Amino acid sequence: MRNKEVRLIVDKFKYHYKAITGNEAFRMNMTETRLTMTKGFISKVKEFNNSTILGEDYLRSYMEFQFNYWFEHDGKYGKGTSIQLEWIIGNKAWKRWTSRSEKYKKATSHLVRKNLKRKINFQVDGVRNEGWSNSMKKVNEIEEFEKAMFYNSAKGFINCTLNTTMYNHKSMKCVTCKYKKKCEIQLKEQLPSVYRLRGYGGKR
Repeated sequence: MRNKEVRLIVDKFKYHYKAITGNEAFRMNMTETRLTMTKGFISKVKEFNNSTILGEDYLRSYMEFQFNYWFEHDGKYGKGTSIQLEWIIGNKAWKRWTSRSEKYKKATSHLVRKNLKRKINFQVDGVRNEGWSNSMKKVNEIEEFEKAMFYNSAKGFINCTLNTTMYNHKSMKCVTCKYKKKCEIQLKEQLPSVYRLRGYGGKR
């Protein structure tokens, strides 16, 4: 199992959470328990689909289904605001997904579009605006906060790979971090487009 598969799960979760709540500053605390659960979920999906790959389209449908369920049911602090990763990839969530009837499976996409997408103007996953390229080159204040978490430690490095766009030579925290070389390698593997935008692999 590769780290980028864990990153994909986390990215999808954060994307959907932010889209529902409008909280762009949302951060997720990736504990060891959550990491173990995420890896177990990935293995479960692969085994269920008899595949060696996770399948991004499959994962997107799965996430939309789960978030739609909790958006409709979770109202403690406002629609969707208390949704946790465990609610999305835990055993109960997986059972909810795999126990859908054939009729419901065919209707899933329509139901999600009718409920979740219509009510919060849910956008297509992965769409990038015109300013995306420039934003990837700049120092992001929210990411700087993440980079300060457990700074210069193995735990901090894991947090950065999950909650930031990783190494940026314009960030003083990155430049002075002892994991910067490892982080740049991870950036190249997980986010090659960002790696190229920042001018790595050649002259900066």
